[in-house]
Amino acid sequence: DQYTAASVGNLRAALDEARLTADDRDASEGQINAAYSSLAEAMSSLVRKADKSELQTALGKAAEILSDTSKYVEESVEGLAAAADAAQAVYDREDADAAEVGTAVKSLVDEILKARLMGDVDGNGTVDSADSAEVLSAAAEAQTLDEMQSLAADVNGDGAADSSDAAEILVYAADFR
Repeated sequence: DQYTAASVGNLRAALDEARLTADDRDASEGQINAAYSSLAEAMSSLVRKADKSELQTALGKAAEILSDTSKYVEESVEGLAAAADAAQAVYDREDADAAEVGTAVKSLVDEILKARLMGDVDGNGTVDSADSAEVLSAAAEAQTLDEMQSLAADVNGDGAADSSDAAEILVYAADFR
């Protein structure tokens, strides 16, 4: 159960061939050495199944985000569904090896980390009064927001990050939504 079915299949085939060779009283030394080498190669080529627990956790987080993308800046979750689908395909494959699982985890986590909550202007993963203060500071032209900050700040979707967005962020931060 610890190894992929393909590598176990190769070992079984080599073992069967080695048994046949061992039972053959007329087997030459070359046949015996070839069977031994084949068996040794199959044993050393066993591939462990990957631990998919990290991938499962990442898939759960992706599903949580994808269940309500309206909470996120649209551009920040554009590639998440495709990455989740690709990661799910790896997760579903019984014979996925550690390298494949690792690549799937990395790709999916990279997309998850891009997800930006609407109202999370400072990008710290929470919507709070500090985000509202950043919007007000930008509205007063005391600071400039980058493109992702502006998209996250425009919670009312009117195309501008202004005091009405700052007020909505405070409402959200106070859990009135």
